[in-house]
Amino acid sequence: MHCTLTPDEIEAVARKRTAATRLGYAVSLAYLRHPGRVREVGEQPNDVMLAFLADQVDASVSDLAVYDRRPQTRREHIGQIMGRFGYQAFSGSLVRELVHWLTPSAGEDPRPEPLAISLTEELRRRRILVPARRTVELIDRHAIQRAENVRISALIQDLHPDHHNALRALIAPPESGEVSTLSWLKAAPKSASAKSIKAVLDRLMVVRAIGLPASLRQNISTSALDSLAGEGLRITVQNLRRMAVPRLWAVLSAACLRLEEQLTDLALDMFDKLLGRSFRKAEQQSSDKASTLLINIIRPLQSLKAFCREALTARLQTGHLNGMLDTANWGEIESATSAIETALGDGKPDKYSELIGKYQTARQFAPLIIKCFDFKGAASAASLLRAVDVLRIMYNTNKRKRLGDPLRGAA
Repeated sequence: MHCTLTPDEIEAVARKRTAATRLGYAVSLAYLRHPGRVREVGEQPNDVMLAFLADQVDASVSDLAVYDRRPQTRREHIGQIMGRFGYQAFSGSLVRELVHWLTPSAGEDPRPEPLAISLTEELRRRRILVPARRTVELIDRHAIQRAENVRISALIQDLHPDHHNALRALIAPPESGEVSTLSWLKAAPKSASAKSIKAVLDRLMVVRAIGLPASLRQNISTSALDSLAGEGLRITVQNLRRMAVPRLWAVLSAACLRLEEQLTDLALDMFDKLLGRSFRKAEQQSSDKASTLLINIIRPLQSLKAFCREALTARLQTGHLNGMLDTANWGEIESATSAIETALGDGKPDKYSELIGKYQTARQFAPLIIKCFDFKGAASAASLLRAVDVLRIMYNTNKRKRLGDPLRGAA
């Protein structure tokens, strides 16, 4: 607690002769520690604080009023305290140093109030008297502006004129009555469909075509990037056109980095949903076909079951099937067998066979998915990754047949 005196401080207080000077000295000492300034003339301390200090220096609360009658003694004590315990007055020469110290915090959170609190606590830690509020606010403003300049410089330092031109084109007025490129990028569809995922991937390719260096993300903190990106995606294109450089390059670069993340997540999420939907439809169709198959073959199976039972009974009773075969209804047996063969067709229902039937839908976006993303995996996925590479080559060259057998083992 800032009102608790240390042994060294108690020793200094004990050198004062009267209870009033002891209490006044202790109160001045406590004020320099917290709130970090000199107590104003006639300023009444908190009752709990005053009683606690008075108890420590063997004085009465009322002794403070006696002490305040001698302002010269009060000034002398403040000088003694600052000299003995290392306190120093605030000076203009400290402003630049404190602005530099506060800049990283302003880069993480530019709100003035938390910055003022951090600055005040640092001044107390250094035993520097806290200046007037307007001085604290001035340091806050300079730190916020410097942090803004630092993060803008960090974000644009690796950009080249080609990047500037590409970023400027995002907000250029459209030649026709359509929207600007940036507005189009922000209006990506959200519903999962083959058409939507293609629209999202088209936008992703436009953002990537700007060619922003990968180092941009490493040059700036996540919170600073979020702030600039949020500004770029929130402000209208008309206001962005009026924004001065280099801030414009920083805002648009951050917005593009964020758009790339959002469009990537959106495309992959749509891809998962579309594949999941296709799998569920294939499973449902396979299940429906299995149910239909069972209904279609149950009566022929009953006929064959009856024939097989008669054959087994005849063999057990006579040891041969001659008589049973002579009396069998071969027409019914042939009809039942044909019905089963027709129902089974090429084999039992298979969800993967049904999934192949969805290829035309997947073909609308699969080439773009493979073109936009590089896939990686563990050693066990090496064959599958080679298969993806082959598909990428086939899509890029528009070939319909693969060469050799690079897909062996991919399944």
